[in-house]
Amino acid sequence: MNNPPPVENHADRDRPTVAMSDSLTSAKGTRPGAAELVAKIRDMGGSRHLIDGATPILGYVVGFQLHGILTGIAVATVIALMVAAVRLRHGDRALVVGVSTALVLVFSAMAAATGEGRDFFLPPLILYAVLSVVFGITLCTGTPATLPICRRIRFEPTEAGSPAARRALHRRVTFAWLAFCLAHLVVTVPIYLMNNVVLLGSVALILNKPMLVAALAGTWVWVRHGARTTSEPAPPSE
Repeated sequence: MNNPPPVENHADRDRPTVAMSDSLTSAKGTRPGAAELVAKIRDMGGSRHLIDGATPILGYVVGFQLHGILTGIAVATVIALMVAAVRLRHGDRALVVGVSTALVLVFSAMAAATGEGRDFFLPPLILYAVLSVVFGITLCTGTPATLPICRRIRFEPTEAGSPAARRALHRRVTFAWLAFCLAHLVVTVPIYLMNNVVLLGSVALILNKPMLVAALAGTWVWVRHGARTTSEPAPPSE
């Protein structure tokens, strides 16, 4: 009498495949965040902001080293206006171009008013000091600062889950921004006190526009991912 063929256990056969699929899904799940970040930086014009932010600073530092504050201011202003003209010609939004140019003019006015070459880099220090205070204070309240800010700049989705979950998320986001601002101050203030204009310019090439754009893009990804997470229904209890 022949023995019956063994019954194939489909559950056992499929288990490695399911496990492998789960592991691949888990591995891929870490990639969209980085991909979204890169895409958002590109969408925000990351390379353009790098050029727009770097060239006036380089011009100021070179001019300052050659002939002092007034030359540095003149070179930085001319470069900023040239960059603005190119951006407008290529169809960039006038508001964005105007803000970038105005920032250079504010930096230049600060240096001209005080007569100190290092004060070209003082406005960002003032800004980050004020932001540090604002973020720190709102962490002690029921509304972290990034929540209304993200709503204002439309980072916060309309359908974003429960208010309590959003406040908890933005508490973490606000704390991250507080750490970002404090790190900027910790690095830059000692160099400012040293009155080293060249080193201030070198640090500003990284910490000013490039890091700010990256931080804004990271905030967008974090807030959007958090919105998807908090809006997902809880799994049914067994």
